[in-house]
Amino acid sequence: MLGDQPIPAADFSKRVARRDSPAPRSRLHFFFPWIALALIGAYALQLELHITHASVTYDEPVFMFSGYHYWKCGDYSIDPENPTLVKYVAAFPLRSLALSGPTPLCGPRFTPKMDEYVESMEFLVANGIDGVVIPARRANMIFSLVLAALMLFAVRRMFGEAEALVALGLLAFEPVMIAHGSLATTDMAATAMFFGSVFALYLYWEKASLLSASAIGLAIGGMLASKHSALPALLFLWVLVFAAAWFESRRLPKPKIEFWSKFQRGAVGLGFATAIGFACLWASYGFHFYAMPRAHRETLPVTALPMGTEGLPGMLSAMAGWARSARLLPEAYVYGFTDVLRQNILHGTYLLGKTYPHGLWYYFPVAFSVKTSLPLLVMLGAGLFALIRYREHARECIFMAVPAVCSHVGARYRRPAHSSDISLPDRASSRGCLCPGATCAESMDRNPGAAGARSRRFSADVSQLHLVFQRALGRHQ
Repeated sequence: MLGDQPIPAADFSKRVARRDSPAPRSRLHFFFPWIALALIGAYALQLELHITHASVTYDEPVFMFSGYHYWKCGDYSIDPENPTLVKYVAAFPLRSLALSGPTPLCGPRFTPKMDEYVESMEFLVANGIDGVVIPARRANMIFSLVLAALMLFAVRRMFGEAEALVALGLLAFEPVMIAHGSLATTDMAATAMFFGSVFALYLYWEKASLLSASAIGLAIGGMLASKHSALPALLFLWVLVFAAAWFESRRLPKPKIEFWSKFQRGAVGLGFATAIGFACLWASYGFHFYAMPRAHRETLPVTALPMGTEGLPGMLSAMAGWARSARLLPEAYVYGFTDVLRQNILHGTYLLGKTYPHGLWYYFPVAFSVKTSLPLLVMLGAGLFALIRYREHARECIFMAVPAVCSHVGARYRRPAHSSDISLPDRASSRGCLCPGATCAESMDRNPGAAGARSRRFSADVSQLHLVFQRALGRHQ
């Protein structure tokens, strides 16, 4: 038989040399860093233009006002409805300034939510709106640039340079990405940290190490300290570990044994990372349980908030109460999470001109299709279609598709899912298959909560913001 004949030594040496020789580098490899820098520069330029030309949004004044108090006083009773990371970053340029406020600085008192919005508006008016808002937005822009860098390195590592540039191009020119990426709000921080945790988990899955597990933990900590909706996003990482273990073991000779081996390895790393993440969350509150500085008792009226008693809201309310009584989480964080649940109890859903007293399963697909640009929708469809036939990078597809699907199905605030949604089209555009990328999310709604909850009426938001601003301006005058 021809296959049984020995290979001549000269031919064998040529085959080994050809196999071990590095693949020839394409022209794209030479231009890759320059194209990437150009795209990131174009993205940063668009962010800067939007920073200096967009008016103040509903939540930004509160984040800047509370962040300034965090730096000066360590008082977390101001705007406990949102975690601390974004507010620390947004107020970083303001920390050394002697800004005036509507009330004495570092006063030991609890500020109700409506008063927070009024006082934050007065804070902007008294100190000059542009002088406060523009530096805060520029500081918060770091999360958008970190997301762009993470996406570039992740896609290049998983799929290649051509796919990485396609993903970065989608990110840099996606209108929603530019709109959210230039605001001093929590959206981009949560998105960047969520994508970073997925990429770090992918690196851990390739080669388990203390360094990669610690990177997952830092990303989880940043995610938890950015937005309360990071708690369900943390569950998505566990779903991802399960899905990756099952998918990779199902074709092996002993699938059950291999599944448990892979799942246990991933669970150990993610469990260690989760512990680091909660330690980072406590660090963002200065390792203080009480919200107010030098307090010796709870001062936030968490028990006065309406709580759910049935279904998922009831279960989450019970968990929040247990975490508060056991002091597993800071007082301000528990209060904010409870307020998230309250929002879902008190408000219905507004979609396409109609108001519903309950959540709708198709809310996010409709919102996504309306608020996402047409080129991204077309390429996303191509990427999903190519997934049916794609085998070469199956693991990478799992790490991008599972978080996106989980976030679409189970999260009230699905901005982090968009970092996996743009993920899907890129390789389809360059080589006919699936690939990751990143961007921010599409929903302009500002109230976090559980799956399928409501969205505020935009007109009501505008009217309330106008009244608050007029009240603040009247007080200043």
